[in-house]
Amino acid sequence: MFTVGQLAELSGVTVKTLHHYHRLGLVIPRQTTDAGYRLYGQDELERLQEILFYRELDLSLSEIKKALKGDRSRIATLGWQKARLLDRQRRLGLILETIDRSLSRATGGNPMSAQEIFQGFTPQEWNVALSDQNEHLSREYGQELRVDSDTQAQELNEAAREASSFLHEMVAALRQGIPHSAPSVLDRVGRHIAFLNQSRPTTPASYLATTEFLAGDSFHGKVFEGMQVGLSAYLVASAYSYGQER
Repeated sequence: MFTVGQLAELSGVTVKTLHHYHRLGLVIPRQTTDAGYRLYGQDELERLQEILFYRELDLSLSEIKKALKGDRSRIATLGWQKARLLDRQRRLGLILETIDRSLSRATGGNPMSAQEIFQGFTPQEWNVALSDQNEHLSREYGQELRVDSDTQAQELNEAAREASSFLHEMVAALRQGIPHSAPSVLDRVGRHIAFLNQSRPTTPASYLATTEFLAGDSFHGKVFEGMQVGLSAYLVASAYSYGQER
């Protein structure tokens, strides 16, 4: 048997937390001595272990309590937790690799491809990445972009890769002095619009309106100009020329 202090030392959980878990009915001591000492056995140790694994998966205490009430065996529970944690490990590994490549690029290493830049983003990670933009959208327009599912995250990953590829190609064209109405530029605009059409109807006119809005918006315009001075005007001009050709 283990006292609450011994269990705290073994598990790395504070005594205060163990008392809280007791009050919530998550980990109830095997017995309490006449002197008021809480004593825990092997079953309680294993239950606390399961709770800590659930916590690593970011489940709330109320969600953990519901999970512990299920009829899943310990073996099944550990197997489910292992699969979820391995999936998180894989995603974190991708993110760490992306950070390493980003650091390499920032310090003069090989540039990253558009696909590499947005590799491994989950809903939670997207919401963190979008925090600055959402602060602007909330302040200026009373709206936010929230990512609540893996499907949304995957769609954003694909959209981000296309947007990055498109913008970098437009930056390259601008730097090379290629006119905004050149066939190669208009062809790239057309392919970008075709991609946008996969998720929502996008006409040359609606694309022009969106581009004008983004170029004139303080947050997005700053992003464009940060990539290349004059990119905002170039994007608008190419969108207009594409519409004139159609």
